[in-house]
Amino acid sequence: NPETAPDNKVLSPDETADTGSAEQGKAAAGGDGIGSAAASDGEAVPAKKFFLSRRSIIIITAVVLIMAGGAVWATRQNQRDDEASKAKTQNTAMSLESQVDKANASGDYKATVKLLESKDQSDPKVKLLLAAAYANANDYNKSLALFDSLDASNQLSGVNTITAAETAEAIEDYKYAIKFYEKAKVRLQAEKEPFAKAEIRRCDKKIAELKQRI
Repeated sequence: NPETAPDNKVLSPDETADTGSAEQGKAAAGGDGIGSAAASDGEAVPAKKFFLSRRSIIIITAVVLIMAGGAVWATRQNQRDDEASKAKTQNTAMSLESQVDKANASGDYKATVKLLESKDQSDPKVKLLLAAAYANANDYNKSLALFDSLDASNQLSGVNTITAAETAEAIEDYKYAIKFYEKAKVRLQAEKEPFAKAEIRRCDKKIAELKQRI
């Protein structure tokens, strides 16, 4: 049976069906029809994008820069500490050598020995200076004992090995002196210093002389 429209117009069955479909479409779209065009066309609603505010970006950038700056500062501080430690060690060594030179210049070798005996005996430089000080103070046995210790740990240069040989020669231990002169030649050849050839010739001469005394 035909339905009656609000304005008393009689609708046909087909018009009634069209009107019902339109009403259902409005209900599915939210009831008011606003914004329903995109939904009815089948288009996807875009996801909401997340944006950082300008203030947030500035804060994050500042934090990153501070962290990077802290790492750089720590690295440079460690380098400065290492350099300061090395400089302190060098200054201490130079100060000790200056004191030794001053005491030796006055001829007070016993004062030199006393000074060096109060230092760290595990330091090869101190031990070498003390060995020379004992020799200067005519305490050749103590001097030779220290030279032996340094030689055993391979801490004698060619020139210092010659000093050890001369110390052994001073107490007339010629065999021991020859042994040191031979070692001095080997070390001088390895070090290749400009004066090495002249010192090697001197060692050869001393070895020949001492062999005649044995």
